[in-house]
Amino acid sequence: MTAHRRYEWKDASKVLGSLGGTLACVAAAMGQEAQQPVLIATDATFGSPMVYRIDASTARVIEAKPLTGTGTIGPTPLGGLAFDGQGRLIGFTPSTDNTVYEIDRATGQATRIGPLRLSAREGGMTIAEDGTIFAARTGSPARLFTIDPRTGSGSTATRLDITTDLSGLATRDDGMLIGLDLRETDGPAALREIDPDTGATRVLAAIAAAAPLDDVGGMTIIDGPEGPVGYFVVTGDASGSAAELWRFDPYAGDQVLVGEISGADGTVAAVTGLAGLPCEQCQADLDGDCRATFFDFLHLSNWFDAGDARADLNGDGSIDVVDFLFFLGVFEAGC
Repeated sequence: MTAHRRYEWKDASKVLGSLGGTLACVAAAMGQEAQQPVLIATDATFGSPMVYRIDASTARVIEAKPLTGTGTIGPTPLGGLAFDGQGRLIGFTPSTDNTVYEIDRATGQATRIGPLRLSAREGGMTIAEDGTIFAARTGSPARLFTIDPRTGSGSTATRLDITTDLSGLATRDDGMLIGLDLRETDGPAALREIDPDTGATRVLAAIAAAAPLDDVGGMTIIDGPEGPVGYFVVTGDASGSAAELWRFDPYAGDQVLVGEISGADGTVAAVTGLAGLPCEQCQADLDGDCRATFFDFLHLSNWFDAGDARADLNGDGSIDVVDFLFFLGVFEAGC
């Protein structure tokens, strides 16, 4: 139902003026810093896969939950992982299951969306700004495929111009894809730029992690307040190697090691999926800068004045002063 106005702006001006003063005082008192990015990873272990929340600044595991609900003969790790535009965490399992799932990152529970209907041993996954779900699978040459978010069904898409081992995939803000190419047969593993329309690729930069590398990993690019930042995870090929979290520039390819992924139970081994958000979703963050500030109040004021349905914050179908009272409550709670 389309939201409608119950009060005109002039009818609410006295209340809004009072709220504005209150919000300004709260904003000044909070001095809130931007939130940290959200990184979620899944590991490669069959039978006991995990869902990890990782500190993007230290690579420390903040929370770990068993991944449950995947596979037909037991828990199966995910071959690709990504957040969609609504903040849902989506992943697909490899060829032993080949199914698309929605994952509750708070519990690790996977809910089946539907069969992929094509074989993908492992690969990468990303969701473009327009909602298109791209995934990659190895091959000679490799191919991209797309996934229907309603049914999970996959459709073969662009054929890439080279043979690769894409173990991670991310979307850059110019629409190009970046792949984590771990193939080392013809040269070093690399960050590879991919045109999703033509399949043309080029090496953005060689992977800075020490070779040889395991053949699984994960990648994500987060469009934060200060521009896009990429993260990828790789693991050395030697027995007992720990997964390493790296940060990179999606345009220049420059890379910085964040650290080994570790938590209370020790280091994490090979990772098969990595997904990220700029910050935790927050009702008071209306302008998307990952903070609750006075600018969010101005945002709401503009929506109210324009009769924009987004001003109906409490979802009652009307745009009125009650929405400002609702906003005051979530604003004081902060992000």
